[in-house]
Amino acid sequence: MAGIGSIIDGKYEILTELGHGGMSVVYLAMDRRLKKQWAVKEAKKKPPGQSNIVGLTPVSEAEMLTKLNHPNIVRIVDIVDQNDTIYIIEDFVEGKSLAEEVKHGPSTPEDVVLWGSQLCDVLEYLHTQSPKIIYRDMKPANVQLLPDRQQIKLLDFGIAKKYKPQNVGDTTNVGTRGYAAPEQFDAKVQSDARTDVYSLGITLRSLLMGKTPYDVEFYDDIRKQNPAVTDGLIKVLNKATAQNPANRYQSAADFKYALQHYHDRDEAVIRIRQRKLNAFRGLIAAAISFFMIGAILMPLSFVVRNHDYQDKLSSGKYEECIAIDPTRADAYQGYVESASANQLATLPDYIGQYTQIKDTEDRNAVGFEIALRVELNSNLDKKDALDNACKYYRSFASTDPDSIRILPNQPFDIKNGLESVDIPASIATIKLYYAQIYQAAANYSNDPDANGAAKNLDEVMKNLQTIRSFLEENKDQLAAYDALYNSANTSDAECQGIYDFMVKSQANCLIDNKAYFLPKRAAALQCFFDDSISQKAKQNFKENT
Repeated sequence: MAGIGSIIDGKYEILTELGHGGMSVVYLAMDRRLKKQWAVKEAKKKPPGQSNIVGLTPVSEAEMLTKLNHPNIVRIVDIVDQNDTIYIIEDFVEGKSLAEEVKHGPSTPEDVVLWGSQLCDVLEYLHTQSPKIIYRDMKPANVQLLPDRQQIKLLDFGIAKKYKPQNVGDTTNVGTRGYAAPEQFDAKVQSDARTDVYSLGITLRSLLMGKTPYDVEFYDDIRKQNPAVTDGLIKVLNKATAQNPANRYQSAADFKYALQHYHDRDEAVIRIRQRKLNAFRGLIAAAISFFMIGAILMPLSFVVRNHDYQDKLSSGKYEECIAIDPTRADAYQGYVESASANQLATLPDYIGQYTQIKDTEDRNAVGFEIALRVELNSNLDKKDALDNACKYYRSFASTDPDSIRILPNQPFDIKNGLESVDIPASIATIKLYYAQIYQAAANYSNDPDANGAAKNLDEVMKNLQTIRSFLEENKDQLAAYDALYNSANTSDAECQGIYDFMVKSQANCLIDNKAYFLPKRAAALQCFFDDSISQKAKQNFKENT
């Protein structure tokens, strides 16, 4: 253990101890060359007595943190490796931990929502890394409040883990009891993004009450300790801290939105809206009585219509919402986000009215979400699911859907359709092209002597290579749609984002139609990505051709 006055790596002089935990000690140090203060975290490379925890060693914690770049995460500036000890040199963050804030009593709802929103941003950033990073130890002591009382920093990634699908039982007995989610102590359940949502909910409740989970009063009505808290905010926290992960907010982004709009859930606000609606209805009746329909009825009817729309939307009556106003996006999104696999396999006709959405960007976004959810979640085989999704991909593809062909007498170069900066539109074009391959392969299997697309494989392989290059070159842009993909993906744990999904789609196309591609076996193999998840599929292709 470093002593006060000792010098690390010839330049970091230890001034005082700032704090310590079970696996590390944090010191304040002075850089003797730069005359600048740093925080130095000292830890053993292999912490003793932690065999049941699958998390980050100090070495891997440091390596992971150096790759992260977020304004609410402490910056790593140096790593010193000495024998069995590692020293992580970080920015020294002035201020106090939120644990100190809790000791001083209840915080205002405004402050808690401000800090909570920033923590949601941090968690969403971690959860959308590849692979996802689950923090697992959200609590007031691990959050530093800067002196301006506006910005916070998240500290201590000691038990964070990289999410591995199907790796059940890797999270048993980790986290701080009281703040940790129930599944962190269940060997049969794996922690995920919703685990961090739960712990953040408990943390915010602690701040609002000025109490910790170890205080008896913590489990009382929050308003006994903090009358400024409204029932709307309580509803938000209750959902975040539901015992069953399925009943919580499914992402930190969803939690942030609810926090910032908690007043919408206040009973007082709901009653005021109802009174306003009743008042408007009274005015309409009066207007009719005094023959003022032309001057008053139209604007008032619009308000009533809008209120009816919002009321039905909050009740999940999406078909009625679309009947009221088919030009708005939220009802379509609400339906597909709540639809079952059976419902996604045969969407009702009124969902097709999304093409009436006025805003082009909103219309394309809705079409993309519908297409993704239909392809990913319907209980159909890959070809039928893709065919269903293509009904929606057609509406926003970067290329005229009717021009996408693979027959020799109808040449098609997909490169032109992938020059757009619109990622969803490019994905739609790729998916429509895959659908053509499935169709051509089916025809070829039925008639091996046909003079159709099988004789045009050189062009097909060229287009598949173009798709490969497009995905590689736009990997960062594709990542912007990972959150949407991950919320839509409920069945394929192998894919961790839209890039993986598109790679696997090409692998599936080749594998499912291997007889069709057999004449160009060597070229077909080149369409796999050596650094992707498709290795298993690649081997399968080799073994079966």
